[in-house]
Amino acid sequence: MWQNLYNRLKEFLSTKYRIEFIEDVSLRQSYSFTQKVSGLLLIGGGAFLVIALLSICFVLFTPGMRRLIPGYEDPTALKEKQEELVHQIVASEERFTRIQYFLESIRTIAGGRPDSVLLDSLSKGYRPPAEPDYPETNTPQTDEKPVKLTNDEATPMRVVYTTNNADQGGARSFNPLLHLFPPIKGEISNGYNESKKHYGVDIIAADNTLIKSIADGFVVISEYSYETGHVIGIMSPGNLLTFYKHNSRLLKKLGDYVYAGEAVAVIGNSGENSSGPHLHLEMWQQGKAIDPAQYIPFR
Repeated sequence: MWQNLYNRLKEFLSTKYRIEFIEDVSLRQSYSFTQKVSGLLLIGGGAFLVIALLSICFVLFTPGMRRLIPGYEDPTALKEKQEELVHQIVASEERFTRIQYFLESIRTIAGGRPDSVLLDSLSKGYRPPAEPDYPETNTPQTDEKPVKLTNDEATPMRVVYTTNNADQGGARSFNPLLHLFPPIKGEISNGYNESKKHYGVDIIAADNTLIKSIADGFVVISEYSYETGHVIGIMSPGNLLTFYKHNSRLLKKLGDYVYAGEAVAVIGNSGENSSGPHLHLEMWQQGKAIDPAQYIPFR
């Protein structure tokens, strides 16, 4: 019985078969070959082994795929990584919520309707995530004054600070309010008055006057508001937030980095709250409004 089965299997494996490829329309034979069943099994088995070997190499030498191997990673370590990922996701969600609340606070101030609850987010000291190196926290005590390098609109104007006593010792905390550039030169028509909720100063200047940034920083808002017209807001070192309102045209867009003295807008009369061409400048630090006239000479 077993001998008979062996002979039949041997005969089957040694039998040759012809495989032909015939065109469907013309029925012309384009290719053909003969092969034993044993040869076909060897070819198929070899292809299977090659595919299996490549799959194993892919899993072994790909870091992300190694975790699919049962028992490869310690269950305790895997659980710790999962908990760490959960903490990172929660932290990212909280950060996203803070950013949304922060931007909502900025839009509230830019629209001329400061809210004490929203302003609390500004007091947290949040700063946009991508920013270049700001001045060191401790700097030498110097007598500093701004030096205007150029006033060409095509070339951004940098403000540098020269010192007359660079060799003197001592250290002090960096105060951004001591390094401000006048946005325009003109007469103050309406000063800062917190009791009347006028959280800035109105400066009158000639038509088409370029409004310049008072400090280095990122543009955090650049849009049109019904009440304040074309408004641009800049976040600067030291958590200093400045708004330039009622412009006729904005020269910078959201996310731009600007330098002190660089033109960011053109004076105008846009917005419902404006009664004539002027700049309404507001300064906020730690969620509190600051009188710009105390730190910036406008004449």
